[in-house]
Amino acid sequence: MFKVIVTVPGLPPGAIAGICASIALLVAAAIAAGVVIYFRHKFSELKKLIGEISEKKEQPLTDDVETTKQETCKYYS
Repeated sequence: MFKVIVTVPGLPPGAIAGICASIALLVAAAIAAGVVIYFRHKFSELKKLIGEISEKKEQPLTDDVETTKQETCKYYS
């Protein structure tokens, strides 16, 4: 009787599983980095907008009121 053994060249199943797991981790890390960068950008825009609004609130309104009074006096005089 003859025994014939056929070997197929290629990677073992453990190596294939390791490569797939590594690729999945790299994709997850890239997605997480993208999300972090996106939200940091949005939060910085929000902080900038809040700063602009607070600056406008701190400006005295008397200049606007005086201008309005002067314009009103011009029309009625």
